[in-house]
Amino acid sequence: MNILIVEDEIRIAKLLENQIRELLGSKLKKLSHCQYLAEANNFINKYPLDLLFLDLNLKGENGFDLLQKFTALPFQTVIVSAYKDQAIEAFEFGVLDFIPKPFNKKRLQKTLDRLFHHSTDQGKGLKYIAVKKKGRIVSLPLSEILFIQADGHYTELHTASQYFICNKSMDSLEILLPKQFIRIHRSYLVDLNRIEEIQKFPGSKYQILLKNGKELPVSRKGFKLLDSRFI
Repeated sequence: MNILIVEDEIRIAKLLENQIRELLGSKLKKLSHCQYLAEANNFINKYPLDLLFLDLNLKGENGFDLLQKFTALPFQTVIVSAYKDQAIEAFEFGVLDFIPKPFNKKRLQKTLDRLFHHSTDQGKGLKYIAVKKKGRIVSLPLSEILFIQADGHYTELHTASQYFICNKSMDSLEILLPKQFIRIHRSYLVDLNRIEEIQKFPGSKYQILLKNGKELPVSRKGFKLLDSRFI
């Protein structure tokens, strides 16, 4: 795992670095640190990244500028900030977690558990997913998404009338999205509220019918999840 810490306070950056190394162990491949937004911007454009720890207040610079610019990229972002009032806005942009300062190793462990899909409150506050539209990055309201389909290393986010390309993988989105989105198939995530009917066919084959008439395949594992949660 490749991790970048963007933090202007050296003491906090070192504390975070030491705790990450202790908690991740052999899972950690590379851990880097930047103090300034310009430095972080150059790093992200140059090197592969899996996880970003970002402070929102960096020597007078606004970390949201970096967050908004790179929110559509495949890596996950964790905000580390003393300004708790900024948490709501950060979650709206699809960050993995918001860690308030001061923090401890137990709190950091909770964030890493969320990263590896053991969260009890995933999707908290998420309102938008960053997508590409005519060469620009725009925020697609979560409320408009019917289902999500894998497309190689990318994903297609389908609304009632069109679909948008997202750089995040199915696995990454599955971690970020609230629990109303369920993995019905290795290639599909669907909003439970959009399902009209679960259909069974001979030979243990399944599909769902959405309220707009769209039919989607369901795997055996997906059917078990649906059977336990769909009302």
